[in-house]
Amino acid sequence: MSSTVLAFIAGLLGFWTIVYLLGRDKKGKIEVYPGALLIRAGISLDPMPEGKKRKLLIVYGWISVVLLAVSAGLFYYYVGDLIVLKYIKQPEQPVAGFSPLIPGVTLGLVDTLYVFFAVGVAAFFHEMAHAFVARAVRVKVKDAGIALFLFIPAAFVEPDEEELKRAPVKNKLLVYSAGVGANIILTFIVLGLLSQAAVAWESGVLITNVVEDSPAWDAGLRPGMIIIGVNGIPVNNTRELAELFKEINLHNTNKTVSVTLTVKLPDGNIENITVVKPAGETLIGIYIKQSYDHAVVVSLLRALYIINFSLALVNAAPLAIPLPGGMLYTDGAQILRDLLAPKVGEEKAAILTVLVGVLTLAAVISLMSLTKLTFS
Repeated sequence: MSSTVLAFIAGLLGFWTIVYLLGRDKKGKIEVYPGALLIRAGISLDPMPEGKKRKLLIVYGWISVVLLAVSAGLFYYYVGDLIVLKYIKQPEQPVAGFSPLIPGVTLGLVDTLYVFFAVGVAAFFHEMAHAFVARAVRVKVKDAGIALFLFIPAAFVEPDEEELKRAPVKNKLLVYSAGVGANIILTFIVLGLLSQAAVAWESGVLITNVVEDSPAWDAGLRPGMIIIGVNGIPVNNTRELAELFKEINLHNTNKTVSVTLTVKLPDGNIENITVVKPAGETLIGIYIKQSYDHAVVVSLLRALYIINFSLALVNAAPLAIPLPGGMLYTDGAQILRDLLAPKVGEEKAAILTVLVGVLTLAAVISLMSLTKLTFS
């Protein structure tokens, strides 16, 4: 285990030890548990009266049931595919499975800020969808608030447990599916915005790293420069750059190839730099990624897309997560429990749900890898 991971774990344990010791005996809107902090808003929402709004929310609830079923299917398809790849085919290269969101380990500082923003937005709409559909099916919402689980911000709503327990199974399905439905709908909205922004705001190709003593290094290329032209031809994106490199046969190892790159410097000035790739070498020695105008907006949209889609898949799967004082069930797990209860009884349904949930969680953990994530 790397020193960065150990430092992160030590810092996290220290933070939660202090928070728990300071807040464990306090009562009121703030509740502290080992690894969890809940701040309640102290609001109460009554069931919704008859009307078009209620009917539309019920229709939305049924759409969400379909979206949750599809999301759960995608989740298990992805898990099954990774299990076959990692444990049966056993490729030489490590399998990049599920990567946990760990600041300083799998996330850089800037990307951590993007993720926290995206998680906050995704959690807010997820929980508000639960609340609105609960009220539409005559279930009172007792409270709502925000929370922090380990290092992940979240939001929550609390439907009246007794009313929800007495509700018909179909109504429970609508309530539990509503959050996943909101995240899937947001995923498509954000994806549409991202696809438009990514094309409209392309602004060249950013050099992220340069190999020392490579042709690019010797020519004077450095990280932070943006390639905007090749031999006088404008370049907007990585695809155009690759096509132009192919046209001039830059990667031909049998001959020396010269290319003039027009680059925008970090200070905004434009400069032409000629790179000479000698015979016998394939690459000029640069690492690149797409550059955008309004890059922060594009990065936020990318984070919102990935986080909403990931949250939908995880919540749709029947996961049961052991926590101090009980089990944390995803929406999919609660649906599984309520579907099984009329057939096998509540006690057996709870046991089977925990069994399926823990086995699914174990499969996810076995497929985790500390792959570096980037949204910028």
